[in-house]
Amino acid sequence: MTYSPNPMGYGFDAVDPKTLSRYREELNKRYPANIYKDASDADFLRKIGCFIKDGSGKESLSGAALMMFASSPLIMTVYDKYIFDCREADNPSEKWTNRVASDEPT
Repeated sequence: MTYSPNPMGYGFDAVDPKTLSRYREELNKRYPANIYKDASDADFLRKIGCFIKDGSGKESLSGAALMMFASSPLIMTVYDKYIFDCREADNPSEKWTNRVASDEPT
């Protein structure tokens, strides 16, 4: 599989609104005076480098933006070997206290 920064030419409509909203909320909590706070969602993504332009000037989401802000089914369509596995550990001596994985139905 070869890496392509723009594998399918997806636009802003590929962004999961809940994911983007939660990301922006966390950013605003951590950096209340951030310069992107009042930008629209599309402008925010442009300003943080999530949109790229091809040779003809057509703008679309980068591969990294798809990984960060798209839904799992779309990510798995574009990147067929994608596996998401997130583990949360409250105590370093524990294996984990909470786990989310893309290959588990729950």
